[in-house]
Amino acid sequence: MFLVYFLGGCVGLSILALPAEWTAARVVVYMLAQAVITGSFVLADEIVAEVVSTDVRSISFVVVDGVSKVRFHL
Repeated sequence: MFLVYFLGGCVGLSILALPAEWTAARVVVYMLAQAVITGSFVLADEIVAEVVSTDVRSISFVVVDGVSKVRFHL
């Protein structure tokens, strides 16, 4: 599971290495990062459902979903 988060972070940070003129490449990298992070949500949902209670799980997903809505302008 750590590997999925690490991969998502690496893909997300790789957008900083691309020049601002490469708009298409930046969009592709951004979409890949979103796909990897969404995959990590699905993976976490599958694992957490067996480990913690429902109230903790629902609060955690609300917090994580709220944090995912924060946008950074590069």
